[in-house]
Amino acid sequence: MKGILSILCAVFLLSLSDALVKLVSDRVGLFQILFLRSSFAMGALVAFAVLSGRLAELSIRAKRWVGLRSLCLCAMWVAYYAALPALDLPIAAAAYYTAPIWMALGGWLCLSQRLNGATWIALGVGFCGACLALKPMPGMVSPSIVLPILAAIAYAAAGLITHQRCAAERPLAMAFHLNASLAIVGGLGLALTSVFSSKISAEPVHQFLRTPWQSLDAMLLATMAGLGLLIAAITILVARAYQSPRPALIGVFDNAYLGFAGLWSFVLFGVVPDGPGLVGIVLIACAGAGAALSMRRQKPDPKRAIT
Repeated sequence: MKGILSILCAVFLLSLSDALVKLVSDRVGLFQILFLRSSFAMGALVAFAVLSGRLAELSIRAKRWVGLRSLCLCAMWVAYYAALPALDLPIAAAAYYTAPIWMALGGWLCLSQRLNGATWIALGVGFCGACLALKPMPGMVSPSIVLPILAAIAYAAAGLITHQRCAAERPLAMAFHLNASLAIVGGLGLALTSVFSSKISAEPVHQFLRTPWQSLDAMLLATMAGLGLLIAAITILVARAYQSPRPALIGVFDNAYLGFAGLWSFVLFGVVPDGPGLVGIVLIACAGAGAALSMRRQKPDPKRAIT
């Protein structure tokens, strides 16, 4: 129950955070957002650790695995956020939330978890849902849709690593080191944009990626600080949720992001998916839940554990 409540709170806050990123994407570049957001988050996490007497919990044991997890999540955020300027939030979320399906396939390939008939049905339903939501017809789908799908694969890999190799780590420590990694990625990205920005095309995705450091007014600075507080809470909640002994069940409730993303998309942008798109999003959510539930009782083969 703690894991379920953690992931529900996390995806509610995450959907709000992602909507705010999309809202300011025409004024601030991707790497500046990552750098500032995670810098504020690190400050908030350190302050919380000091005030609560948990400073020792910032240290990690499995440095290699925590580092690999952080790398996967950095790739996930860069890919997903890069797609937001070019895609409606519900459509980006639909592509991104194929992650439980990728997690099921990852468990099959890496952990020798069998895919039973129910799982294969769920995968087929998810594919049909993706076709309805994303409309993969010539001239109807943006090339940017590949980015949230890549983000889904990276997120699935991070979930498997968290469960298999980081179950004993403190959520506070994993949150701090993830945000440190994101801040480093943001800083490196800012350095690269200052050198190569003139060589990148002006497409919405590329523009968001190539925007160098921008001056911030009080409202934007407050937004960055708010995003930092949100991501500090989100990273702790997600780490705690996927340390659950039943990560597949957590993946079922992870799909609540789709509903929250639709809510914020309507409130902030006035965007509502069309009929087929809405049906596709519902099918993707059902497929992710079905894939997770169908595998939740299966035990991985210890010989095929992630090494």
